Amino acid sequence: MSNKKINIQAGPGVYRHFRYQSLDAWTCLGEYVDNSLGSFLDKKTQKNLVRIGETPHLNVSITRDKLKRTILIKDNAGGIHNDDLDRALKIGDRPKDATGLNEFGIGMKMSSFWFSNKWTITTTAFGEPFVKQIIFDVDDIEARELDHVESIELYSAGMDEHYTHIELEIMYPEHFPGGTTLKKINEHLSSMYRRFTKDKKLTLIFDDGTQSNDLIYDHPEILNMSYVDDLDAPPEEWKVDINFNYEDKEINGWIGLLEKPSGVRSGFTLLRRGRVIEGQDRAWKPDSSDSDSFIF
Repeated sequence: MSNKKINIQAGPGVYRHFRYQSLDAWTCLGEYVDNSLGSFLDKKTQKNLVRIGETPHLNVSITRDKLKRTILIKDNAGGIHNDDLDRALKIGDRPKDATGLNEFGIGMKMSSFWFSNKWTITTTAFGEPFVKQIIFDVDDIEARELDHVESIELYSAGMDEHYTHIELEIMYPEHFPGGTTLKKINEHLSSMYRRFTKDKKLTLIFDDGTQSNDLIYDHPEILNMSYVDDLDAPPEEWKVDINFNYEDKEINGWIGLLEKPSGVRSGFTLLRRGRVIEGQDRAWKPDSSDSDSFIF
């Protein structure tokens, strides 16, 4: 077995600043899911899954340990290949295929340094005979003025094993989720990945330390009734499909009225590449600056 040095090109002083960014726990946790989906949907991963006879299905679990005050994210995606470590761990270095959800090359690192002072990646990829581990310890990096971290080969693995585990070990007290934040994590993550869970491509689990939840989005019912000017007519679903182009981008989906009016659940949920980018309490609601007609 041999270890590998990974260059920290951002400089050691940069990492601690992520702690003070204006972020939230559910968005940061979503970055790990994005990375897992990006790896899982990669063409090479899909071909390897078919080759070894596995049903292509992604499992992602997020486990919060209240006593240890840690968070562990585990997936069965393609793993991080040894040849891709430098790019994967360099802030802002985009993947070769930037058409997936992990397109910018910053999310996992940003989230990990926002959450914690020390975090560890343990992973193995298709075609590799070993499991490797990389530890980011901000205190150690700064104290020793390190310009690199090491990827350590832990033990041997089967050539067709594939997974990534990320453990946030020394979490900043203000960013360790609890209370109402746990409810928001459940609500937002289930909403963000609704397409993937509905299509049975993804099983997403959040274990908050007391309860483990399979994050399935509970979509509100659409109004089904007759038009008010003809109440004797058969009821109809108040939902209209839309499809148009705006600034060379194709926009499609639907607009409907809720069966039960709700200020919290109203508004337009916007999706990009199958993932919700604006929804829940951030759903888009047009106002007077968007239309001359009263909408909300």
